[in-house]
Amino acid sequence: MSATELKKEKKTRLINAKIAYFLEWEGYTKAELATKLGMSLASLYAKIKDIDKFTYPEICRLCSVLDLGDADKLALIA
Repeated sequence: MSATELKKEKKTRLINAKIAYFLEWEGYTKAELATKLGMSLASLYAKIKDIDKFTYPEICRLCSVLDLGDADKLALIA
């Protein structure tokens, strides 16, 4: 696996873990999260599977909704 693929895999695992934690902690469903992000559930699933499909504004909204810290934000956009 190349360095780029490893970096993408790390980002994907990070976002999935943060989303799972948020859903468990707040009691939301993925459908409710998708609504909070202004996208369809199908879009959310597609973007979770391929983190590169998130646009910068979507990442910003996601970070805001999930209340992510600066280190996590940087990891997602870097």
